[in-house]
Amino acid sequence: MPENIKQKPKLLLIYPNYSTFVEDDFRHLSNFFTVTKFHHPSHKKPLKFFITLLKSFLFLTRNIIGTKAIFVWFADYHSFLPILFGRIFNKPTYLALGGYDVTCIPKLKYGAFCKKPRALMTGFSIRHASLCLPVAKSLKDEAIQRIPKATFKVLPTGYNADGFYYNESKKQNVVLTVALVDNNTRFKIKGIDRFIEVATSIPEITFYIVGIKLESISIIGTLPSNLVLIPPVARDEMIKYFQMSKVYVQFSIREGLPNAILEAMLCGNIPVGMDAGGISEAMGKHGYLLQNWNIAEAKNLIIKALNANTPEREKARDHVINNFDKQIRFDALRTIFTKFNIV
Repeated sequence: MPENIKQKPKLLLIYPNYSTFVEDDFRHLSNFFTVTKFHHPSHKKPLKFFITLLKSFLFLTRNIIGTKAIFVWFADYHSFLPILFGRIFNKPTYLALGGYDVTCIPKLKYGAFCKKPRALMTGFSIRHASLCLPVAKSLKDEAIQRIPKATFKVLPTGYNADGFYYNESKKQNVVLTVALVDNNTRFKIKGIDRFIEVATSIPEITFYIVGIKLESISIIGTLPSNLVLIPPVARDEMIKYFQMSKVYVQFSIREGLPNAILEAMLCGNIPVGMDAGGISEAMGKHGYLLQNWNIAEAKNLIIKALNANTPEREKARDHVINNFDKQIRFDALRTIFTKFNIV
C-alpha cells in the first residue's frame, strides 16, 4: 500500500434488523471506517436463539483484534456480547437506543425490561457501553431512571428531504397512519384502536392505515367504511401515501422518535399525536398533541390539521429539514468518533 494512502480503521456494526436508518449509518460510516456487519436477528425458539448467540460469539472472536470500535443498534439480547467484548478488549462501544430497549409496559408485556433475563442483558449493555445514543431526549430521560450511571448523548435519526416531496396539488382529504402491525400488542402500542375509533367518528373523511397485517389481529372489531387498510409496502411506494394525505396521525401509547411522522412532515402533512415518547420532539411546534386520550379532542385536532394552509405545511417540512437532516446526524457521529480518537 502506498505510504500516502491511509488505511481506514475497522468498525463492527451489529444490528437485529437492517432497517433504513441502519443502512444509512452503514453507508456513512463506510466513508471513514472499514465496516464489518453482523446481523443478529431475534428468535423466540430457544435453539435458534442460542445458535445465533454462538454465531455472534464467533463473529466477535474472529473480528475483535484489529477493530477500532463497535457500534450496536438497540440494546437487547444481541447487544450483550458486543458490549462485553468491548469492555474486555478495551474497545469503544456505541449503543443506539430506539425505545423498546429502555421501557416496560407490564399490562402489554412490552419492552426489554419486562423479563428479567432480557432486562439483565439490556441493562448491562446500557450501563457498560462507552456511549449510549438515544434517538430522543425522552428515551434518555427514561433510560437514566433505569440505569443512572450510564453515559448518554441524544442523537436523532436523520432524513434526506430530497427523497420526500411536498406537492399541494397531490393532497387529498386523507388522514394517514403508518405502522407495521402484525400482532395484538403492536395493535395497541401503535394506537390503531384509537385511530379506528376516530375514523368511525368522522365518516365523511377517508382514513388510511398502511402496514397492517389484518390476518394477524384478533381484536380489531368492526371497521368503518371510510377506513382503507393497506398491507406493508416498499419504502418507495410508501411515499405516495405521504404525498396524498394531509394529516398524519400517531396515537401510539409508546414511541421512540417516530420516523413516519418526520417523513410525513417532509411531504407536507400536519401531524396529530399523543404526547408519548418522542412524538412531541418530532413534530416540534408544527402539529397537535393530545395529553390524554379523548375522542372528541382527537376529532377536533384532526379537522384543524386538515384545514391547515400551504405555508403551515411548508413550515412542517422545513422543521424536519432544519432539525433532522441526515447530515446533522453524520456530523455528530464524526464529532463523537473524533473525541474518542478513533478516526
